[in-house]
Amino acid sequence: MKLKFWGVRGSLATPQNNDYFQENIKKLLEKAVEYNLDNNNKIPKFIESLPQYMSSIIGGNTTCLEVRNEDNIIILDAGTGIRNLGNYLLKEFSSKSIHCHILLTHTHWDHICGLPFFIPVCVAGNSVDFYGVHPNLEQRLQYQQDFRFFPLSFEQMLAKKTFHQLKEGTSFEIGNLKITTKLMDHPGKSTAYRFESNGKIIVFATDAEYFDLNHNSLLQKFEFFNNADVLIFDAQYPFDEIIKKQNWGHSSAFIGIDIAVESNVKKIIFTHHDPNSTEKDLFELFENAKKYLNINYSNSNLILEIAKEGLVIDV
Repeated sequence: MKLKFWGVRGSLATPQNNDYFQENIKKLLEKAVEYNLDNNNKIPKFIESLPQYMSSIIGGNTTCLEVRNEDNIIILDAGTGIRNLGNYLLKEFSSKSIHCHILLTHTHWDHICGLPFFIPVCVAGNSVDFYGVHPNLEQRLQYQQDFRFFPLSFEQMLAKKTFHQLKEGTSFEIGNLKITTKLMDHPGKSTAYRFESNGKIIVFATDAEYFDLNHNSLLQKFEFFNNADVLIFDAQYPFDEIIKKQNWGHSSAFIGIDIAVESNVKKIIFTHHDPNSTEKDLFELFENAKKYLNINYSNSNLILEIAKEGLVIDV
Protein backbone atom coordinates (compact mmCIF):
# COMPACT_ATOMS: atom_id res chain seq x y z
CA MET A 1 0.00 0.00 0.00
CA LYS A 2 1.16 3.52 -0.78
CA LEU A 3 -0.28 6.47 1.13
CA LYS A 4 -0.12 10.12 0.04
CA PHE A 5 -1.39 13.20 1.87
CA TRP A 6 -3.15 15.84 -0.25
CA GLY A 7 -4.80 17.82 2.57
CA VAL A 8 -3.90 17.86 6.27
CA ARG A 9 -5.74 20.81 7.85
CA GLY A 10 -8.87 20.52 9.93
CA SER A 11 -12.01 22.65 10.06
CA LEU A 12 -11.03 25.27 7.48
CA ALA A 13 -8.62 25.64 4.57
CA THR A 14 -5.70 27.85 5.60
CA PRO A 15 -3.82 29.59 2.77
CA GLN A 16 -0.73 31.55 3.76
CA ASN A 17 -1.16 35.33 3.67
CA ASN A 18 1.31 37.91 2.45
CA ASP A 19 2.32 39.09 5.93
CA TYR A 20 3.22 35.54 6.97
CA PHE A 21 5.17 34.98 3.74
CA GLN A 22 7.16 38.19 4.12
CA GLU A 23 7.91 37.48 7.78
CA ASN A 24 9.37 34.12 6.75
CA ILE A 25 11.54 35.81 4.11
CA LYS A 26 12.85 38.20 6.76
CA LYS A 27 13.70 35.34 9.12
CA LEU A 28 15.41 33.41 6.32
CA LEU A 29 17.57 36.37 5.40
CA GLU A 30 18.51 36.91 9.03
CA LYS A 31 19.53 33.25 9.26
CA ALA A 32 21.53 33.59 6.05
CA VAL A 33 23.48 36.50 7.55
CA GLU A 34 24.22 34.46 10.68
CA TYR A 35 25.35 31.55 8.50
CA ASN A 36 27.65 33.77 6.38
CA LEU A 37 25.91 32.60 3.23
CA ASP A 38 28.16 34.23 0.65
CA ASN A 39 28.09 31.77 -2.28
CA ASN A 40 25.74 29.32 -3.97
CA ASN A 41 27.71 26.25 -2.90
CA LYS A 42 26.70 26.86 0.72
CA ILE A 43 22.97 26.88 -0.03
CA PRO A 44 22.27 23.12 0.44
CA LYS A 45 23.93 22.99 3.87
CA PHE A 46 22.25 26.26 4.82
CA ILE A 47 18.84 24.75 4.06
CA GLU A 48 19.72 21.65 6.10
CA SER A 49 20.58 23.90 9.05
CA LEU A 50 17.18 25.58 9.12
CA PRO A 51 14.45 24.59 11.60
CA GLN A 52 11.73 22.53 9.94
CA TYR A 53 9.13 25.29 10.05
CA MET A 54 11.40 27.42 7.85
CA SER A 55 12.46 24.71 5.39
CA SER A 56 9.17 22.89 4.77
CA ILE A 57 5.46 23.59 4.47
CA ILE A 58 2.64 21.76 6.27
CA GLY A 59 0.06 22.96 3.77
CA GLY A 60 -3.33 24.62 4.04
CA ASN A 61 -5.77 22.22 2.36
CA THR A 62 -8.34 20.27 4.35
CA THR A 63 -8.39 16.52 4.67
CA CYS A 64 -7.75 14.29 1.68
CA LEU A 65 -5.55 11.21 1.51
CA GLU A 66 -4.86 8.77 -1.30
CA VAL A 67 -4.24 5.04 -0.86
CA ARG A 68 -2.93 3.02 -3.80
CA ASN A 69 -3.20 -0.75 -3.57
CA GLU A 70 -2.58 -2.80 -6.71
CA ASP A 71 -4.49 -0.85 -9.40
CA ASN A 72 -7.09 0.55 -7.00
CA ILE A 73 -7.28 4.26 -6.22
CA ILE A 74 -8.85 4.89 -2.81
CA ILE A 75 -9.48 8.44 -1.63
CA LEU A 76 -10.11 9.22 2.02
CA ASP A 77 -12.32 12.29 2.38
CA ALA A 78 -12.93 15.08 -0.09
CA GLY A 79 -11.59 18.20 1.59
CA THR A 80 -9.98 20.92 -0.48
CA GLY A 81 -6.92 18.72 -1.02
CA ILE A 82 -8.92 16.56 -3.45
CA ARG A 83 -8.73 19.32 -6.09
CA ASN A 84 -4.96 18.88 -6.51
CA LEU A 85 -5.35 15.09 -6.42
CA GLY A 86 -7.93 15.30 -9.21
CA ASN A 87 -5.60 17.41 -11.37
CA TYR A 88 -2.82 14.89 -10.78
CA LEU A 89 -5.05 11.97 -11.79
CA LEU A 90 -6.06 13.75 -15.00
CA LYS A 91 -2.40 13.96 -16.00
CA GLU A 92 -1.64 10.38 -14.94
CA PHE A 93 -4.61 8.96 -16.87
CA SER A 94 -4.57 11.46 -19.72
CA SER A 95 -5.69 8.89 -22.29
CA LYS A 96 -7.58 6.50 -20.00
CA SER A 97 -10.74 6.57 -17.95
CA ILE A 98 -10.41 6.97 -14.19
CA HIS A 99 -12.07 4.72 -11.63
CA CYS A 100 -11.64 5.65 -7.98
CA HIS A 101 -13.23 4.91 -4.62
CA ILE A 102 -14.03 7.78 -2.22
CA LEU A 103 -14.45 6.78 1.43
CA LEU A 104 -15.96 9.51 3.57
CA THR A 105 -15.43 9.68 7.31
CA HIS A 106 -18.37 12.09 7.65
CA THR A 107 -19.96 15.00 5.82
CA HIS A 108 -18.80 18.05 7.74
CA TRP A 109 -17.86 20.81 5.29
CA ASP A 110 -14.11 20.51 5.62
CA HIS A 111 -14.30 16.86 4.51
CA ILE A 112 -16.55 17.27 1.46
CA CYS A 113 -16.19 20.86 0.20
CA GLY A 114 -13.46 19.94 -2.30
CA LEU A 115 -15.66 17.46 -4.15
CA PRO A 116 -17.25 20.03 -6.53
CA PHE A 117 -13.71 20.86 -7.69
CA PHE A 118 -12.64 17.23 -8.21
CA ILE A 119 -12.56 17.30 -12.02
CA PRO A 120 -12.46 13.50 -12.64
CA VAL A 121 -16.03 13.22 -11.33
CA CYS A 122 -17.12 15.77 -13.95
CA VAL A 123 -15.86 13.71 -16.90
CA ALA A 124 -18.14 11.26 -18.71
CA GLY A 125 -16.59 7.81 -18.92
CA ASN A 126 -14.99 8.03 -15.49
CA SER A 127 -16.54 6.24 -12.51
CA VAL A 128 -16.51 7.03 -8.81
CA ASP A 129 -17.69 4.74 -6.01
CA PHE A 130 -18.71 6.53 -2.81
CA TYR A 131 -18.72 4.80 0.58
CA GLY A 132 -20.00 5.93 3.96
CA VAL A 133 -21.70 4.83 7.15
CA HIS A 134 -23.86 7.94 7.43
CA PRO A 135 -27.38 7.62 5.96
CA ASN A 136 -28.52 9.48 2.84
CA LEU A 137 -24.96 10.05 1.67
CA GLU A 138 -25.94 10.85 -1.91
CA GLN A 139 -28.54 13.37 -0.78
CA ARG A 140 -26.02 15.07 1.48
CA LEU A 141 -23.59 15.56 -1.40
CA GLN A 142 -26.39 16.72 -3.69
CA TYR A 143 -27.47 19.28 -1.11
CA GLN A 144 -23.98 20.75 -0.96
CA GLN A 145 -24.33 21.58 -4.67
CA ASP A 146 -27.84 22.99 -4.55
CA PHE A 147 -27.94 26.08 -6.79
CA ARG A 148 -28.31 28.27 -3.70
CA PHE A 149 -24.75 27.28 -2.72
CA PHE A 150 -22.95 26.25 -5.91
CA PRO A 151 -23.47 26.82 -9.67
CA LEU A 152 -22.97 23.19 -10.75
CA SER A 153 -25.35 20.53 -9.50
CA PHE A 154 -24.15 17.12 -8.41
CA GLU A 155 -26.17 15.56 -11.23
CA GLN A 156 -24.28 17.65 -13.80
CA MET A 157 -21.04 15.93 -12.82
CA LEU A 158 -21.05 13.32 -15.58
CA ALA A 159 -18.94 10.45 -14.23
CA LYS A 160 -20.81 7.31 -13.23
CA LYS A 161 -21.49 7.59 -9.50
CA THR A 162 -22.25 4.55 -7.33
CA PHE A 163 -23.08 4.75 -3.63
CA HIS A 164 -22.34 2.05 -1.05
CA GLN A 165 -24.14 2.27 2.28
CA LEU A 166 -21.84 0.75 4.90
CA LYS A 167 -22.78 -0.67 8.27
CA GLU A 168 -20.63 0.37 11.20
CA GLY A 169 -18.25 -2.33 12.38
CA THR A 170 -18.51 -4.45 9.23
CA SER A 171 -15.79 -5.19 6.67
CA PHE A 172 -15.79 -4.99 2.89
CA GLU A 173 -13.19 -5.42 0.17
CA ILE A 174 -11.77 -3.38 -2.67
CA GLY A 175 -9.52 -5.70 -4.63
CA ASN A 176 -7.42 -7.59 -2.09
CA LEU A 177 -7.77 -4.76 0.43
CA LYS A 178 -9.92 -5.53 3.47
CA ILE A 179 -11.52 -2.42 4.98
CA THR A 180 -13.24 -2.28 8.38
CA THR A 181 -15.25 0.63 9.78
CA LYS A 182 -15.69 1.98 13.30
CA LEU A 183 -17.76 4.94 14.50
CA MET A 184 -15.83 7.47 16.56
CA ASP A 185 -16.98 10.09 19.06
CA HIS A 186 -17.47 13.30 17.08
CA PRO A 187 -20.46 15.63 16.66
CA GLY A 188 -22.63 13.79 14.14
CA LYS A 189 -20.24 10.81 14.40
CA SER A 190 -17.19 10.12 12.26
CA THR A 191 -16.02 6.85 10.73
CA ALA A 192 -12.54 5.42 11.19
CA TYR A 193 -11.23 3.00 8.55
CA ARG A 194 -8.82 0.11 9.01
CA PHE A 195 -7.08 -1.17 5.85
CA GLU A 196 -5.42 -4.60 5.72
CA SER A 197 -3.49 -6.07 2.80
CA ASN A 198 -0.66 -8.60 2.59
CA GLY A 199 -0.07 -8.47 6.33
CA LYS A 200 0.15 -4.65 6.43
CA ILE A 201 -2.29 -2.38 8.29
CA ILE A 202 -3.19 1.31 7.95
CA VAL A 203 -5.74 2.94 10.29
CA PHE A 204 -7.26 6.32 9.44
CA ALA A 205 -8.90 7.81 12.54
CA THR A 206 -9.44 11.52 12.13
CA ASP A 207 -12.13 13.66 13.80
CA ALA A 208 -12.40 11.72 17.03
CA GLU A 209 -12.54 12.73 20.67
CA TYR A 210 -11.62 10.47 23.58
CA PHE A 211 -13.81 11.55 26.47
CA ASP A 212 -12.97 8.75 28.87
CA LEU A 213 -9.28 7.83 28.96
CA ASN A 214 -9.91 4.97 31.37
CA HIS A 215 -8.16 1.85 30.08
CA ASN A 216 -11.29 -0.31 30.08
CA SER A 217 -13.30 2.23 28.07
CA LEU A 218 -10.56 2.35 25.42
CA LEU A 219 -10.18 -1.40 24.95
CA GLN A 220 -12.42 -1.54 21.87
CA LYS A 221 -10.49 1.27 20.21
CA PHE A 222 -7.20 -0.40 21.11
CA GLU A 223 -8.43 -3.51 19.29
CA PHE A 224 -9.30 -1.48 16.19
CA PHE A 225 -5.87 0.21 16.19
CA ASN A 226 -4.01 -2.94 17.22
CA ASN A 227 -0.72 -3.71 15.42
CA ALA A 228 -1.22 -0.97 12.80
CA ASP A 229 1.85 -0.25 10.73
CA VAL A 230 0.55 3.31 10.35
CA LEU A 231 -2.06 5.11 12.47
CA ILE A 232 -3.22 8.46 11.04
CA PHE A 233 -4.50 10.35 14.08
CA ASP A 234 -6.42 13.56 14.71
CA ALA A 235 -4.13 15.78 16.82
CA GLN A 236 -5.80 19.14 16.20
CA TYR A 237 -5.26 20.61 19.67
CA PRO A 238 -2.48 20.81 22.24
CA PHE A 239 -3.33 18.68 25.27
CA ASP A 240 -4.12 21.71 27.46
CA GLU A 241 -6.78 22.87 24.99
CA ILE A 242 -8.67 19.58 25.04
CA ILE A 243 -10.26 20.44 28.38
CA LYS A 244 -11.38 23.86 27.08
CA LYS A 245 -12.78 22.35 23.89
CA GLN A 246 -14.70 19.34 25.11
CA ASN A 247 -17.34 18.12 22.66
CA TRP A 248 -15.58 19.82 19.73
CA GLY A 249 -14.71 16.34 18.48
CA HIS A 250 -10.92 16.38 18.27
CA SER A 251 -7.86 15.06 20.08
CA SER A 252 -4.17 15.71 20.78
CA ALA A 253 -0.80 14.17 19.98
CA PHE A 254 -0.29 13.10 23.61
CA ILE A 255 -3.49 11.04 23.62
CA GLY A 256 -2.52 9.57 20.26
CA ILE A 257 0.84 8.47 21.63
CA ASP A 258 -0.79 6.80 24.65
CA ILE A 259 -3.19 4.91 22.39
CA ALA A 260 -0.51 3.99 19.84
CA VAL A 261 1.86 2.57 22.47
CA GLU A 262 -0.94 0.59 24.11
CA SER A 263 -2.07 -0.73 20.70
CA ASN A 264 1.38 -1.74 19.48
CA VAL A 265 1.29 0.73 16.59
CA LYS A 266 4.55 1.08 14.65
CA LYS A 267 4.12 4.64 13.33
CA ILE A 268 1.66 7.41 14.18
CA ILE A 269 1.11 10.38 11.86
CA PHE A 270 -0.52 13.47 13.35
CA THR A 271 -3.01 15.27 11.11
CA HIS A 272 -6.14 17.49 11.00
CA HIS A 273 -4.05 20.48 12.05
CA ASP A 274 -5.72 23.48 13.64
CA PRO A 275 -6.26 26.26 11.06
CA ASN A 276 -5.12 28.79 13.69
CA SER A 277 -1.69 27.13 13.98
CA THR A 278 1.23 28.35 11.89
CA GLU A 279 3.91 25.99 10.58
CA LYS A 280 6.09 27.09 13.51
CA ASP A 281 3.29 26.30 15.98
CA LEU A 282 2.78 22.85 14.48
CA PHE A 283 6.46 21.90 14.49
CA GLU A 284 6.73 23.06 18.11
CA LEU A 285 3.77 20.83 19.00
CA PHE A 286 5.49 17.99 17.16
CA GLU A 287 8.72 18.52 19.14
CA ASN A 288 6.67 18.47 22.36
CA ALA A 289 5.11 15.17 21.25
CA LYS A 290 8.58 13.65 20.78
CA LYS A 291 9.58 14.82 24.26
CA TYR A 292 6.36 13.31 25.68
CA LEU A 293 7.18 9.96 24.05
CA ASN A 294 10.77 9.98 25.33
CA ILE A 295 9.76 10.88 28.89
CA ASN A 296 6.80 8.53 29.25
CA TYR A 297 7.75 5.63 26.96
CA SER A 298 11.53 5.70 26.76
CA ASN A 299 11.69 2.07 25.63
CA SER A 300 9.07 2.42 22.90
CA ASN A 301 9.95 1.96 19.23
CA LEU A 302 6.96 4.06 18.13
CA ILE A 303 7.82 6.38 15.21
CA LEU A 304 6.23 9.84 15.15
CA GLU A 305 5.54 11.85 12.02
CA ILE A 306 3.66 15.05 11.25
CA ALA A 307 1.39 15.04 8.20
CA LYS A 308 2.37 17.46 5.43
CA GLU A 309 0.93 17.88 1.97
CA GLY A 310 2.88 15.68 -0.42
CA LEU A 311 4.05 13.25 2.27
CA VAL A 312 4.24 9.72 0.81
CA ILE A 313 4.38 6.60 2.96
CA ASP A 314 5.03 3.08 1.62
CA VAL A 315 3.49 0.42 3.85
